[in-house]
Amino acid sequence: MEQGKKEIKKILVTFDIDGTLIQSDGTNSNHFYQAFSYAILQVFGIHGTIDVIQPHGSTDPAILVNTLVHYGISSEVTGNLEETAWMKLDALGIKKYFSVPHFGGFGSDHMDRGHLIKIAAERAENLYPGKFDSRLHVGDTPNDIIAAECEGALAIGVCTGIFRKEELEQVSNRGAVILQDLCDHKSFINLLVI
Repeated sequence: MEQGKKEIKKILVTFDIDGTLIQSDGTNSNHFYQAFSYAILQVFGIHGTIDVIQPHGSTDPAILVNTLVHYGISSEVTGNLEETAWMKLDALGIKKYFSVPHFGGFGSDHMDRGHLIKIAAERAENLYPGKFDSRLHVGDTPNDIIAAECEGALAIGVCTGIFRKEELEQVSNRGAVILQDLCDHKSFINLLVI
């Protein structure tokens, strides 16, 4: 490298959506919750909700399968959940801040959250050849922390969902960084230069 020139680091940052970028608790703020309750009534004749399981930090297909199993319905459930994710980000007006072409790891790719982080990294490496110097995953649940650490990414927890700082710290084995939220842009940006 020429003297005086700084090497540019290649950093991949992935984000959970529900609870991290979008407030998603309660029936009025979570359209998935309402849609699922309606669908299970229409398809199976059961007044069911996802409240019977712990949905936070699970992929949408896992939520559906676990809820259906709870109600005694065995079924394979899939969906075009990547499209739903981009629709949510577009509705918030933040889709434009994500790389083009748009990529990521989605519930429609795999039920395991850790695999989604791996899939996003593989897609990023295909679009932007070469390995990333560092990878970070931002999420609001213990499952986000565990998944990030299992896939070798720095876990950044945010207390924007139902979990407290202590609950997010408790599951970390690799020094997850826990922030109250992403409003403190300076602290978040400082993490990118680690």
